[in-house]
Amino acid sequence: MGTGLTSADVLMTVIAAAALLAVWIFRKRIAAWIESQRLAHAPQGEQEMEYALGADRSAAKDREFLAQLRAWRRTHMTQSPGAGGTDRQAGDRKIRVRITFWGRVQGVGFRYQAQHAAIAMDLTGWVENTEEGSVVMEAQGREDDIARMMTHLRQARWIRILSTEVEELPLREDERSFRVLGY
Repeated sequence: MGTGLTSADVLMTVIAAAALLAVWIFRKRIAAWIESQRLAHAPQGEQEMEYALGADRSAAKDREFLAQLRAWRRTHMTQSPGAGGTDRQAGDRKIRVRITFWGRVQGVGFRYQAQHAAIAMDLTGWVENTEEGSVVMEAQGREDDIARMMTHLRQARWIRILSTEVEELPLREDERSFRVLGY
């Protein structure tokens, strides 16, 4: 007489392990959801504290963005009066960029925040959601104003920009406003 496990014992063990795994996964998902709700509904002071921790990183990212943009301009653009001019300071040059944003950028008012900031900073262009979950924006105006808009978007309450991709484009002199495209 052996004391080995029967097939029913093995089956019960597998079912019990699967149930424990399902409970563990469910708890992790619930915990993540509860944390997201806590942050979404936290008192303003607590949210400001959390956002303040990221403010230095955001400011550094914006400075890095502007430095990369200026370095790109130095290596790829000719300095003629039609391309921004050499008689003005670097931040006064009028440029047009296409920026793709990844992170928590859809369903959080990103496009309308961008439009509000662009209008306040006298920028033209457009912003649109993509099917992949990112947001694409073309903005035209002074370099410093575009950098200020980026800072504004990084500090907006619900928006979380994880990464950006920037491409410089030719100016469009016929554009007069900043629009939200799409649904």
